[in-house]
Amino acid sequence: MMLARYLVAVAALGGAAGCDILPAYRHPAGLAAAKVNLAGSGQEWICTHGREHALQNDAAGYADIPAGARLTVGGRYYGRGRTCMAATSFIPTAGQHYRFDLQRTAEHCVATVYIEDPHAITGLRQVEGALPSPGCRF
Repeated sequence: MMLARYLVAVAALGGAAGCDILPAYRHPAGLAAAKVNLAGSGQEWICTHGREHALQNDAAGYADIPAGARLTVGGRYYGRGRTCMAATSFIPTAGQHYRFDLQRTAEHCVATVYIEDPHAITGLRQVEGALPSPGCRF
């Protein structure tokens, strides 16, 4: 009973702070996958079935995402009395590794997705065909 009260209180505080508790994304077995690195700060999510689902990283910092069709990934950052949210859509390639980056400034946020490329000077290159996205709620 005490645990239930604690969980209700934590949920209420999260809602008061503007934090959304998102259902976790679970990549279906047998579906082609790519990986996205979630090393940044904030809450990263994927849009599936018209709703945001939290991406959960593995021990190496990656989450599986569907490959072969356009999808939307985004991030939300809470800090210093403000929230920023940005999303981008792209078509992941099966077996490829990506990095999602949420850049925050005082005025706005920008979501960018990079492909990991050991031949690039920085080890990353911007994904061709990525488009800004309004997120799941358009």
